[in-house]
Amino acid sequence: MTNRNMGNIVNAVYGDPGLEEYRNNPLISALPPILEPQDLRETLEKFPVIHDEEKTLPNSIRVHAVARLLHDFFQPLSVHVALESKISLLMRVGYKGRNPNTGDYYEHLQNGYERLIQGDLGAFTFQSAASTAQSLAFIGCSGCGKSTALEVIQRTYPKAIFHQDYNITQIPYLKLDCPHDGTLKSLCFSFFREIDGILGTDYANRYGNKRLSIDVMLARMAQVASLHAIGVLIIDELQHLKIAKSGGIEKMLNFVVTMVNTIGVPVIMVGTPWARRFFENDLRSARRAAGFGSLLWDRMPNDRQWRAFVKRLWRFQWLRQIPHKASDISDQLYDLSQGVVDIVVKLFALAQHRAIMTGAEQITPALLKQVYDDELIPVHPMLDALRSGKPELILKYGDLRMPDVTAKILTVSQDINIFASRKPTTPDSDNDTNSKLVNVLCAMGMEHDIAVPLADEVLTDEPDLPIHTLVHLATSRMLEADKPQKGKSKKYTSERDWPTLPADDLRHIHSTKANNSFYECAEMAGFTLNLKEGLLRSA
Repeated sequence: MTNRNMGNIVNAVYGDPGLEEYRNNPLISALPPILEPQDLRETLEKFPVIHDEEKTLPNSIRVHAVARLLHDFFQPLSVHVALESKISLLMRVGYKGRNPNTGDYYEHLQNGYERLIQGDLGAFTFQSAASTAQSLAFIGCSGCGKSTALEVIQRTYPKAIFHQDYNITQIPYLKLDCPHDGTLKSLCFSFFREIDGILGTDYANRYGNKRLSIDVMLARMAQVASLHAIGVLIIDELQHLKIAKSGGIEKMLNFVVTMVNTIGVPVIMVGTPWARRFFENDLRSARRAAGFGSLLWDRMPNDRQWRAFVKRLWRFQWLRQIPHKASDISDQLYDLSQGVVDIVVKLFALAQHRAIMTGAEQITPALLKQVYDDELIPVHPMLDALRSGKPELILKYGDLRMPDVTAKILTVSQDINIFASRKPTTPDSDNDTNSKLVNVLCAMGMEHDIAVPLADEVLTDEPDLPIHTLVHLATSRMLEADKPQKGKSKKYTSERDWPTLPADDLRHIHSTKANNSFYECAEMAGFTLNLKEGLLRSA
């Protein structure tokens, strides 16, 4: 282990785990205590810092303050408490079968060595080394907060715990993202790299040979997982797994079942509704892949919990005017976001950006709708599917990638600095509005040579509209202009109508000389080029 990774590892401190079956097991006793729901909520919650004096800061700085929402806002809900409870239970029950004090841990370790020597996942030395691990399927639509919740819960556990008396470095919680190439072998590589990142080891180089078979790599994963007493393995973004490349659904399920039964490590599989096909192939597959059950996360319903969530979110505004209450805007936020947490937070942040950029300095229903129409276009199909309530549409559009709002904010903040230094050439109010509109459009990513005439056009048509409405009108016209125009299909002329066509039309000529071919008609009409004569003349 390298020195730089020692900060990830804490020395074991043993406490009373609360249950008899958990006592005398150092892998459980060294874990953080099991929390009551209210204490857990307080542990999980995270809110951005905000000060009233920040609202007087320049626009370019306030933009950065608003960006705190994207990474520092987490409001624990009842579903988060339920998820943490399941993870806590999975982890501790899994450790029951790997207790160093009963010898179970060492039996699993010896079995791992035997599998490495034999090159056979079914090999063992101690048949008595039983697994108490289970698996869990965790499904939810894109943006509903699955990955964020897992990362927040992960932070409540140490990355690694060193047990000096046993010379064991325990990893309570390991989360992998399914690679985009969708292969099980790449997932194995990710496993070794994550371990190396926590402990400073060199497993990726030692065990990550691409020429090795999946079975051999899985045997090596089994040994590393046993050695470091992994509490729970989470495989996120399961929808990226390519069925064909991975050998089919059955092989994928065997992979998961082997992880649980052979390695003895609980596994949580996380994905969007599209990934449910892995578990719903048949009843037997579903039972094997989700031995501990399944957790289905839907968007938030528009209920008391939603209103409380919006009320808390509404507090974090860096705008100079807040005339509306959260209750005034709650229903519209739900309609626009459909209760998808990631989308409502991003919409709220983008609305503040638009209000700062345009000088509106307040969030209104009209502004929210304009920002939704302009900035969240990539997820409109998914949200439309959610509004429809049709399962087939939700399944089709449930995996759309969320817009990268962080990158958008950074671009906007840079452009605000650039355009803030540009002064209008005259104090005339019309020119001032035109200049401001051009600057805002450019800050949103529009080319300057497009923004200038577009601003002129919009102001000519609607000179009295407020700036935030002009921005929306301009972007709407831009989007409309970018849509491919449907060409009018040419009217088909049947052969019987060819005689009515113009005299120089080849179809008319052919209709009057039915005994001649099309080529002969074209030659008689002078539509062909005699290359032979031309070449002879040039010679």
